[in-house]
Amino acid sequence: METARDANCNHAGNYLYVVESFHPCVSRLPINDDGSFGKKEIFTEDIAIVPDGLAFDKDNKAFITHIIPPKANVEEEESVDWLSIDVNVTKSVGVSTHLYIRGFDTEDSIPPTLTQGYRVGAKVNDKLFVINDGNTFSADIL
Repeated sequence: METARDANCNHAGNYLYVVESFHPCVSRLPINDDGSFGKKEIFTEDIAIVPDGLAFDKDNKAFITHIIPPKANVEEEESVDWLSIDVNVTKSVGVSTHLYIRGFDTEDSIPPTLTQGYRVGAKVNDKLFVINDGNTFSADIL
């Protein structure tokens, strides 16, 4: 078991469950009354991916965890519809460098950052683009 990634006792304290990455499997060792371990048993080995951890819920059910790394950011740009610009408010304010989002009219009213699986402003130097009468305008997302 030199490839153990995590270990945890069940609530009864009579087994130590070990997540092994080389096999991959979860094995368990009986804990004897004197605190020594009994013979290793395979708890489950029908695991498609290498597990990262193991935990037990309040009902003593075991949960095997695996961390899925985030997908790499791709260099290709993609257009995503986000929110509507409030044209009337934007025009009435009279400041040509400001755009106002419909329905978010106070500083305490913060627009959502997630849309269509993307996080607005997560990319370094991310920009917001607006197309108006065939002209494209952009602004840095702060």
